[in-house]
Amino acid sequence: MKYFSYKLITLSLFILFSFSLTTGFSPLNSNGKAGFTGSPGEAKCSNCHSGGSASVFGSSLTAVPAFTNNQYLPDSIYTVTLQANAGSFTKFGLALECLNASSANTGTLQNPSPGTTLVNAGNGRKNIIHAAPLLTNNGVLQVSFTWKAPSAGAGLSTFYYCLNAVNGNNNTSGDFVFSNLLSLTEGSINTNTTGITQHNAAFDCYGYQNTLYFKSVAADAWPLQVSILGLNGGLLAHTTFTTYTDRWVLNDVIKTTGFYSVRIESATGKRLQKLLYLEHSF
Repeated sequence: MKYFSYKLITLSLFILFSFSLTTGFSPLNSNGKAGFTGSPGEAKCSNCHSGGSASVFGSSLTAVPAFTNNQYLPDSIYTVTLQANAGSFTKFGLALECLNASSANTGTLQNPSPGTTLVNAGNGRKNIIHAAPLLTNNGVLQVSFTWKAPSAGAGLSTFYYCLNAVNGNNNTSGDFVFSNLLSLTEGSINTNTTGITQHNAAFDCYGYQNTLYFKSVAADAWPLQVSILGLNGGLLAHTTFTTYTDRWVLNDVIKTTGFYSVRIESATGKRLQKLLYLEHSF
């Protein structure tokens, strides 16, 4: 009787293993699978999953600061948000990567939101994939991460991503797969500035890394009222310099690398406002 039980267990395990091979089902895929973004040289999730449908579906990638005119600024850090929906589906799988024109990783993916993780695909590309089925909120999936743009001269950067809306039956049937991409051209940092009423002979400033430097400040300009604003016009910091100084270190003000608006008013009422590129200090 004991020998018969061992044979029955062995036969059952063999049948289960054979079923897994023939159906393509793998419980590991519930934890995500890299290398299926739909990018050049890669398949999509539909390589295994199929059978579902959604009459209304869509996805988008947005960023803060914004990818204005579908451009990125070299070495800038962006908080990127992926949103998607697919009819009545409430669970998703995801694979995402960012490649240059040569189909190699470009920029640096960082800080994936809970439920997602960074892994290397078999082809060596860095992917963000789901660590468990991703749940929607009122039918909308939202995933975020940060992306440090490549340095100047990198050229085109394209986000490729594939989404798998799943029905949760622990199999590859009844799932709906769709993909998308976002291509960004390399922008340039505009060093030209415009002023409300610029009096460069009286005072001026420039930014380098995370520091605002004052130059050509006339003796009668002090005290200076100095404000740092975001591109949306929101005030980030304000201070008054009562005596001469040549810099303001902005460690506690600049949270992300990018462009900021700097506004200065002198004691004599002269005003200067210009756009400066400042870097977050890690």
